[in-house]
Order: sequence, then structure tokens, then C-alpha cells
Amino acid sequence: MCACLCLAGCGGGQPAPSKEPTSTLGNDNITIEAIYVDDSYKNEEHPSLKRVWVFSEIHPKDNTIEASSYSGEMVIGETTYDAVFQSEKDGMWFSSYHYSNTIKEVFKSETLKIAFMFEVSESDLTNEAKLTFQNLGSANCDGIEVLGKDVQHAENDEAIAKAVDPDGYQKAISAREPADADTASSVIAALDGYEYFASYGSLSWRCTFSGSSYSLRSMGLATTGTFEVLNGYLLFTNDDNGAQSWIPWSWNDDGKISLDLSSGLMGNNG
Repeated sequence: MCACLCLAGCGGGQPAPSKEPTSTLGNDNITIEAIYVDDSYKNEEHPSLKRVWVFSEIHPKDNTIEASSYSGEMVIGETTYDAVFQSEKDGMWFSSYHYSNTIKEVFKSETLKIAFMFEVSESDLTNEAKLTFQNLGSANCDGIEVLGKDVQHAENDEAIAKAVDPDGYQKAISAREPADADTASSVIAALDGYEYFASYGSLSWRCTFSGSSYSLRSMGLATTGTFEVLNGYLLFTNDDNGAQSWIPWSWNDDGKISLDLSSGLMGNNG
């Protein structure tokens, strides 16, 4: 008589299926919430590059993290890609996420939703790829690994926003709609006769308001124009060439207007 030990079960059963690898999306400091490829993006100089958005939440366990969308690396195989920041306009539809080269301090027990943008060779974006990260927003990314099969595609940045940040997308849409007549009148009255100053690096601006007109001085040059009050922006239109800039505004507790001239004039354009 012969006795047999069946490791996979007796009676002709099939071997247990091997466990497929899965992505590791977070650690004690940061969690990757989604990764999307914007299929509408075209890089005229390097057509093989695709725009890849990484959406994350920073949640420091111990030490304060100084977070910026300008810092961080994505590693695929032997290639390292640096985070790219060109303009806050690129992330304008993801209003729940910080997308800026401005540094935000995130203290222990706080959280910050933050987006990063990379330009990645299409040949690296395969289902078999493994994406790891270094210092996203200055956060330690040890142990995080995203499989290529979990990277999603969308037709454009608005479609990405609708999927990743639907509430932020609706807020962004509303911010770009014309303000009601009462709000517009209040904003114009609050700005009238005031001068605002902003600087970024070696750049500086002085902007004065008169009614619905503005005068802007920078680096010894002066321009004039008119503005329209939107729910979250002043839409500047240059008198000379019609160029437009979107200047974020909000009410302060003291009833005065706060303007973010630097982000508006450095690239948050129409």
C-alpha cells in the first residue's frame, strides 16, 4: 500500500494560484491617492513625453514637513524624473490640492493634499513598470511602490479633476464665473484708491486701482487695463494687447481684500 502527501490537495485539484503583486501606496508620512496620465498633453520639443499627475496626502508622523510641488522625484527602472512646476494654472482644476512652488509647513497631526506633475517617457509607462518616489514634497517615501497597471489615463486635466477632485473641480468652475452685481460692486469699492505690492524672487509688482481699472508697475515698466470681478478671481485685461491674467482674491476678516498678485501674474493666465 502506498500513501501520498498532496501539497495542493488531493483528488486532482489545481495548484493554488500565485498571489499577484500589489501597489504599496503609503507610509507614515505620505499616501499616494491617485496617479493619472493626461492623454491630451503634447510636448512639441519632446513628443515622447507624457504628463503624469501624482495626487497625494502628506500626514507627518513626527517631524514638520515643508511641502512644495516643486520638490520630488519619480524613479522608473534606471530613469529618475524630477517634479515639474511651470505655473499654478496647470493645477487650476484641482482646487482641493496644493499645486504650487510655494512652501507650506505641515505639522505633526496635520494633513495637506498636494499634487505633483512629472513629464515621463511614454516607453516607461507600461503595466509592468514599478514607480517609486523620493522626497515628494520633502516627505520620506520609503516603501512606496506603485505598479504601472494602477496608473490611470484620462482625456485631459478636467477629466482628471472630475475623477480625483470632483468637489474641488466644481469650486474651481464657480471661482471663474462672474460675481453677482452686489459682490462686484463691493470688491471694486474695497479696491478703489488702494495700492497692492507683491514680490517673488527678484520680481516685484505694484498695482493701484481706480474704479474697475488698474495700473501695474514692474521692473520700471507700467501697464494699464480693466478688470472683471469673478467669484474667486479678478480677470485683468491689458489695454495694449488684450492679454489676461487671473488674480486670486478673497475677503479678509477686517473687510479688506486680499490679492495673490504673484501667482496671478507669474502664470495663472487666461
